[in-house]
Amino acid sequence: MTTLSAQTDRPPTPSDGVYYPESDGEPVAETPFHYFPATYATAALFAHFEERPDVYVGGDMFIYFREGDPSASVAPDVFAIPNLDKRLRSSYFMWLEGQAPMFIMEVTSSSTWREDAGRKRRLYEGWGVEEYWMYDPTRETRLDPLLQGFRLVDGAYEPIEIEVDPDSGVCRGLSSVLNLELRARKDWFRFFDPSMGEYIDNLSESLAARREAERERHSEFVARLAAEQERDGQREARMRAERERDDERARLQEMERLLREHGIEPPS
Repeated sequence: MTTLSAQTDRPPTPSDGVYYPESDGEPVAETPFHYFPATYATAALFAHFEERPDVYVGGDMFIYFREGDPSASVAPDVFAIPNLDKRLRSSYFMWLEGQAPMFIMEVTSSSTWREDAGRKRRLYEGWGVEEYWMYDPTRETRLDPLLQGFRLVDGAYEPIEIEVDPDSGVCRGLSSVLNLELRARKDWFRFFDPSMGEYIDNLSESLAARREAERERHSEFVARLAAEQERDGQREARMRAERERDDERARLQEMERLLREHGIEPPS
């Protein structure tokens, strides 16, 4: 297992004598079938743990794992690190942070699955990554089922149980690191929160939900305002009626006074 140590409190710079690139300079070449689940997974975990200051979520970012060797790097599609602050990082240096990710997922393809199932799996196992998941959104690989997970037990990966619904084809596995279920079928991937009994929204769904919540809050505000205005109107009507009654009472009293002054007894 890789031994980690924190030797300095700042990221390396070119002036240190070794340059660690933040990008490989290559455009993203994956298909939408691979791009969308990877970006969904990163955004969904980021949103899910937004209120947790101690859970760091990253995606498609270089992780450097050997000091002084820029070639010793990998960029997982999605990863999460509990007990780590959320400050922005351009790259992740394991010897500075003192820990490896606890959760990693790769959205694999026909061109990457051998690397994902071979070298990366051995690498993550050696780092001590508690859970490693692979998802094939197109069924172009030899992964069967198309969602697979591995959990570290005594320093070695053991398969996580995956349930496959025979009717829908949805694969389901539980991440004990995230306390979330991973659910997937061809061209579709979601995280499911068992404690809430609901899926974690993708970005467009989250924005739509926020817009709907804003509309509901606006409607509630308008309804409260209308109710307050109606109550104010009713109160004003009561006050006006009371003033009119007081005026009428005063007018009658004045008439009675004038009649008495002229020796006329007012009618009872």
